[in-house]
Amino acid sequence: MTSQGYLAQGLTRRIEELQASLVQVTQLDRGARVRVSPGALFQVEEEDGDCS
Repeated sequence: MTSQGYLAQGLTRRIEELQASLVQVTQLDRGARVRVSPGALFQVEEEDGDCS
């Protein structure tokens, strides 16, 4: 296999991984949470409705 073949194979595999990740992200429940995991993006909403 040529170097271009290896590159094409690697890019194809990466695209498949990204597509699978996109499906997982779109299926996430976006409801309120009590805990935050490391690396998570979050927004704090105060009782009066203001967001920080």
